[in-house]
Amino acid sequence: MRKGLLFLVVVGLASIAWMRTEFSVSRVSAPLDEGEEKAPSLEVFKALDQPYHFLDRGRQAFVFESEDRQFVIKFFDRTYIQIPWYAGWFVDLEVETLKRDQRRFFYWNSYRLANTFLPQETALLWVHQGKSQGLPKISVMDKASRVLCIDLNQVPFVLQKKGGSFYDFLDQVSESRGKEALLDALQEFLSLIERRISLNLSDADHDVRHNFGCLEGHIVHLDPGRLTLKDLSNPELRKKEWWRATYSLRKWLLKNHPEVALDFDACVKKKKEKV
Repeated sequence: MRKGLLFLVVVGLASIAWMRTEFSVSRVSAPLDEGEEKAPSLEVFKALDQPYHFLDRGRQAFVFESEDRQFVIKFFDRTYIQIPWYAGWFVDLEVETLKRDQRRFFYWNSYRLANTFLPQETALLWVHQGKSQGLPKISVMDKASRVLCIDLNQVPFVLQKKGGSFYDFLDQVSESRGKEALLDALQEFLSLIERRISLNLSDADHDVRHNFGCLEGHIVHLDPGRLTLKDLSNPELRKKEWWRATYSLRKWLLKNHPEVALDFDACVKKKKEKV
């Protein structure tokens, strides 16, 4: 009896895991708003004029890499923002509704805010969440090596220049150019955070490792998926924002580059006290 129950649990968990990674056109057919998108630039059309291959799977989106490895396209997972069928059965419906409402808020607002206020800092080329005509159909190869054709006019997506790993970049800078160069890179990261906070943009995501990267030797915010406009003039709110933006990086530095941890703390303190 116990073995049978255990088998059912394992099968159930495996099924959920499979559902979370399966890609389909219907799964990324998230809502589009009624507004018309402005015409994309020539750079956008050139970036889309090639096949894309599966790269990664985040909580919010499926990520595909261009054939020339210069760009990524992110397709939003519709199931991430929808109330799941099991709500009310296995999870509290009210709690799940509040969670999905917040996710929908970030879906509609976060990348648009990033594209409006921080296009260079986020390497964004195009945020498509409204109606459009004239966009191409592109070929994508998913994780299971299936090739699918997607009409980009029909689905929301984000087009972005492809960046590299942030922590790998810091390791390489430290190894090749030493402590001072590493501190310069960390200062650039802090300046990016400082600019975001100066624009009253709050970031609810604390993950530095996966959300930041490097592009052409500069630090970029690759996953600005949980931004919101908020009055950050209050010193306590700014202090909290700085802590959320830096504590995981500080923890990583203490383990991997302890020689710069104290200098990093001093830089953060100076930035926090700056009005």
